[in-house]
Amino acid sequence: MNLIVSTKTQKTWKVLPKVPKKILDRFPELNPTLVQLLYNRKITTQKGVDHFLLPDFGQDLYDPLLLPDIKKVIREIFKFIKEKKKIVVFGDYDVDGVTASVVLSETLKRLGAKVSVYIPDRIKEGYGLNEKVIKGLEKNGTDLIITVDLGVTDFKEIELANKIGMKIIVTDHHHCRKKLPKALAIINPKRKDSKYPFKELTGVGIAFKLSQALIRAASDSKFASKLKAKKPLNIPKVDISQGREKWFLDLVALGTVCDCAPIISENRVFVKYGLKVLEKTQRLGLRELMNLAGIRVEDKVRKISKADELRSSLSTYTLGFQIGPRLNAAGRMDHANSAYYLLNIKREDKVRPLARKLNILNVNRQDLVNKIIGEAKAKLGLTKKAKRIPKILIAYDENWPSGICGLVAGKIMEEYSRPVLIFEKRGNILTGSARSIPTFHITKALEKLSNLLLEFGGHSQAAGMDIRQKNFEEFKKKITKIANKKIKPQDLKEVLKIEKEVEEKSLNIELFDDVARLEPFGEGNPEPKFLIKNVEIVNLRRVGRAENHLKMEIKKNSRYFKAIGFNMVEKCASLRIGKRIDLVFNLICDEWNGARGLELRMVDFVVR
Repeated sequence: MNLIVSTKTQKTWKVLPKVPKKILDRFPELNPTLVQLLYNRKITTQKGVDHFLLPDFGQDLYDPLLLPDIKKVIREIFKFIKEKKKIVVFGDYDVDGVTASVVLSETLKRLGAKVSVYIPDRIKEGYGLNEKVIKGLEKNGTDLIITVDLGVTDFKEIELANKIGMKIIVTDHHHCRKKLPKALAIINPKRKDSKYPFKELTGVGIAFKLSQALIRAASDSKFASKLKAKKPLNIPKVDISQGREKWFLDLVALGTVCDCAPIISENRVFVKYGLKVLEKTQRLGLRELMNLAGIRVEDKVRKISKADELRSSLSTYTLGFQIGPRLNAAGRMDHANSAYYLLNIKREDKVRPLARKLNILNVNRQDLVNKIIGEAKAKLGLTKKAKRIPKILIAYDENWPSGICGLVAGKIMEEYSRPVLIFEKRGNILTGSARSIPTFHITKALEKLSNLLLEFGGHSQAAGMDIRQKNFEEFKKKITKIANKKIKPQDLKEVLKIEKEVEEKSLNIELFDDVARLEPFGEGNPEPKFLIKNVEIVNLRRVGRAENHLKMEIKKNSRYFKAIGFNMVEKCASLRIGKRIDLVFNLICDEWNGARGLELRMVDFVVR
């Protein structure tokens, strides 16, 4: 394993170990570089290769009945539908929660349920179930709440619901504590007693699996018999066919990518097929958001362009950085109901104003994030002259809205490679978001300090919490102590994982096509980075409207390549024609007038 430190960026380059010859020999029909990439992803069997390169919707999804409590949930939901009881889907305000709310509520409506959706106000009501809201829903006649993307740590709220005679079913994917709340049922693959083979489903992924099971139970008597009900099932008599749930996959893919879930196993199937559904989506709101983001939507006829044209524009990047942020802006800057309505809207004359509203909110959100990042850095002492930076960074301010804190924490965490907690102070309560590095499980750290917190919950690398100001200094002191003990110096350096060192003779458009077989890329399946050493710069110039991109031509031996560094002009200030560099890059395809050529997208470099 080769380790190189980039003197320009102080990133540690880690070239992954070479694939053993016995594994190369196992796949003689595949490009050796593709075998290396599969090996890096721990895929070394023919079955594994087939599942990864050719994911199959019918074969590669697990039986939803393996999820904990799901059989009981199906029986109870059918009972509530039969008795015409009022059901409320209670969803989180991020993209995962909003898409999950749409998927589950639409399924219940198709099954004849009397159902509505409640998404809390991030600022006024905070994350998760809320005692005041529960009392209000009870007064409105709600009989059953089904949570999506939340609820697994809402002990007090569920206890209140039990006392007033209202039932709660929890569907969630967040970290579970040692004990679970006493809900009617809890579907969470992360439960310690869960036998579900894949633990990394998102909130919308679980909502989809539940919807899939409900639809199959209502349309397939053999599947329904697996529920093993002691009494006859109250299955609704509705015309609903199996396979209809596939049309939810655009939303499932969107929520999965935006929640930064690993794009492996079932999530890979969801995203792969979800991108195909997105090409043909009938959701006017998604069409309009793609139009506003410039994703090849024919605005005049209000239709998506030809599938083959749109396909090249749709990717996990499209979901995570173009569509997702516009939907998320609703919950961060206003109310997530706007995003929910946009995904449900059926009228052409209503969709454009609402989509434009979200677009404006997203622009405002970007400006606000940049402003607060500067303020937070100043409070944290993150200046160029700073000689020592703590292992964990914590700050708060009355003027930092909680809807933005997570984004600010994430940006600072990425830049300084250490856990970051950013809080908004409102009265005597601090509401915060945390983003962490892979080696520091932030939610487990918070669990050790639960006596100081009002509420908390999350994942290994992202969490939210509320704390009284009088407990803040003690909390800060103790979590800093935990971080200092747990985090090693090497954990604080950004590691650039390089899939393979390549020579110029192996770089061609065929290699790009092989690498593209690994799509969709994302968490758990990153876009491959390659290393080529000792290349000579033969030409370079600034490009782009703001001249902030760098276009280069490089040469090794007799081969010439185009390379581009997006937003890298400042980082590349030391480069000159004639200099030799080691270059880390991704592969991109340069298409012009029907011709396809290989181009290298710069990631990092070292001057030799």
